Amino acid sequence: MVFKNLLLKDVRVTARSPWELLAVLVFSSLSAIPAALVPLDSLQNTTKLVLLFITIYISTQTYVKEGRAGTIDIYHLYPLAPSIHFLAKLSYTWILLQASLTLYTITLLLLGIPLSELSRLTVEWLSLTLHLSASSSLASLISTYLKAETTLLVAITAIMVTPALISIGNPVTQATLGLAYAIVALIVAELLEEG
Repeated sequence: MVFKNLLLKDVRVTARSPWELLAVLVFSSLSAIPAALVPLDSLQNTTKLVLLFITIYISTQTYVKEGRAGTIDIYHLYPLAPSIHFLAKLSYTWILLQASLTLYTITLLLLGIPLSELSRLTVEWLSLTLHLSASSSLASLISTYLKAETTLLVAITAIMVTPALISIGNPVTQATLGLAYAIVALIVAELLEEG
């Protein structure tokens, strides 16, 4: 029930101020234009960078909006398990990344990238979004409970996604890294709860 309420809170905050969501979606679509101009063998790495920027933007905007709305204080004032906080952020970030990736892929298709190539690459991109969502959510969790500034959130997110960005096109590796980060985040959440 708490998980559902936290997830719905993020969705409501986004619905009240849709400009940030619109900015992410516009960026996703527009970033497909230069990506479509690179050779097909470079499209995978180009997309990893696009997804990195989208992830950092999503996590930063979510954190800043919560700071402005005062909802970060909820995590400190009420007996809320950090693991539930993490899982709600993970789900929310993953949903936004999926929406961005879908629009990005559709734009690439409209720009002439063959469907067969996009189908092949989408498998890795989907597993990468799990890793990016877990990294972003862990960074958000750490920043929230340490009462850190937004710059720490950006730094932590960028550092944690680096292994996924440099791994060589293996969806199993991407998904495994994402699951590993999720498990580590749950352990960190439990330690924060005990502390």
